[in-house]
Amino acid sequence: MANLQDSKNSNPMRRILSMALLLLMGQAQATFARSLSQPDTTAPANATLRVIMDSLRQQPTLKGVRIKLQDINFETSSAVLTSASAQYIDTIAAVLNKLPALILEIGGHTDNVGGTQRNQTLSQSRAQAVRSRLVGPPGMVAPKRVTFRGYGETKPIAANTSEGGRLLNRRVEMQFVGLDNALITKVYLRNGQVVRAALVYVNLRSVLYKTEENAPLLELPCTDVLRLVYADGRVQVPDCPPSSTTQTSSSITPVAPSVRRSSKLYLLTQFEARYMMGQSPGWTSKTLGYAHVLGFGGTAMVGYRLTDRFAVGVQTGYARWSTRVEYKESAGGPIVRQYHSEATQIPLFLCLPVYLTESVYLMPEGGINLLAINAGFENGREKFTGVQTGYGATLGYSTDRRKALWFDVGLVYRAHQKVAWDRQYGVPPMHYAGLKLGLGVSL
Repeated sequence: MANLQDSKNSNPMRRILSMALLLLMGQAQATFARSLSQPDTTAPANATLRVIMDSLRQQPTLKGVRIKLQDINFETSSAVLTSASAQYIDTIAAVLNKLPALILEIGGHTDNVGGTQRNQTLSQSRAQAVRSRLVGPPGMVAPKRVTFRGYGETKPIAANTSEGGRLLNRRVEMQFVGLDNALITKVYLRNGQVVRAALVYVNLRSVLYKTEENAPLLELPCTDVLRLVYADGRVQVPDCPPSSTTQTSSSITPVAPSVRRSSKLYLLTQFEARYMMGQSPGWTSKTLGYAHVLGFGGTAMVGYRLTDRFAVGVQTGYARWSTRVEYKESAGGPIVRQYHSEATQIPLFLCLPVYLTESVYLMPEGGINLLAINAGFENGREKFTGVQTGYGATLGYSTDRRKALWFDVGLVYRAHQKVAWDRQYGVPPMHYAGLKLGLGVSL
């Protein structure tokens, strides 16, 4: 009797425990079902990134490489993306934002069902829809990086004679066009070197980079990198795991030979041709000014890079000038007398190159000229030496300054001050414009 009573009293407690257990099991099943229904965004992102990096390893350039976007679907006979496809495109956008220098084209393709013109329009609209999702929120890929084009039924990858073939032909592809070489990332190494990379990807153990579009993909150990400075000013310090310190150097691709040399000194040699600016009448006299003056010479500047944008240098050189003044009774009359002047200049100038871009620079310059002049009329000439102050600027263009040797071209303007000469008229103020051609050498 006692045992029966105890079992009756325990029934309510058992019912409560059973209900709680059923409730917990129901919640667990719902959570598991939700986890199955949520798309795995890491898998397609990692697969796309793996394809891109493998392509970079296998060939110097990505140009022309196509990747089929597997999980993109549209509403029937329309360019409206399905919800799952939009989420898939967002994962692709996340990958592209890790490689901001890549330029690409979204291409739309169809099968041959429905008419050529209709398929062309449909493929164009679908490619545009994918591009719009990439460059709009939440992807926010820079619009200038992505173009789109509809190819219609013109580029099948399978026969349209079966449903399986037509399914393969209905696709969206991502084709890589090249790299935006204006988006240079500076990779600062712990040994003081600076790598200027057109493309950079940082993983847990290394930094992968290309110095230019057609250069091979190179690799640096994570522990060798101090920081990265991107084109937009962002600074990244690699988060290297402790295990990366045990990585052997034999598994690392050596640094590209185009890495900037640790020495910041360089020598710039230039050939110059300059022309005097000012009055140039058909006939001249002492009261009207000098006739045409043309000078040739060369300069050499030893410079020191303060930063990537600023430098300082000391310039010297040699220039030779020839002047002729004709005295006439009238413009069409015979020459009565001629005044000749031959001059040499040795400049000692301070130069301050400022690089406005990677290649274009503006260089203010100023200092003194050591003058030697031999001048006079036909019946005799006199010599004069003196010091002349001058100033000016050069607007120039340099090819790749990271290399040991580069070419340089520039437009130069110079103004020289008046120099008195007791026995003759002296040297008046002069303004010159000219062209420089030269070579730069890292020291």
